Amino acid sequence: MTDEPGATNSAGMISGVSRSHPALAFDFAIAHIDQVSKKVDSSASSRYYPMLASNSLDPAMVGKVKAYADAHVAAGSRRDAETVMASITYRVKVRNERLPVIDAWLKKNGN
Repeated sequence: MTDEPGATNSAGMISGVSRSHPALAFDFAIAHIDQVSKKVDSSASSRYYPMLASNSLDPAMVGKVKAYADAHVAAGSRRDAETVMASITYRVKVRNERLPVIDAWLKKNGN
């Protein structure tokens, strides 16, 4: 959160962490929202925070993104948050419902 990497790089570093550790990056950014928001273009903040969570497979992340959007994003600007929430919900459903069926089929068919 120092000025050393520069505003753009700081936001990019958090975003980079989110690719492999979405909960860690999102929770960090929200915990330091005042500092992080200074490093994110104000016109992009409604996208930035939800996108940190976009790779998550944790159903709890849907509630976290919703809480962020409810508190910080105007109702008419929540499309990115809603898209991320829907994507997480869908991927969790696929993981929980489809992957066991696929695994069973592969096991049955010799793979």
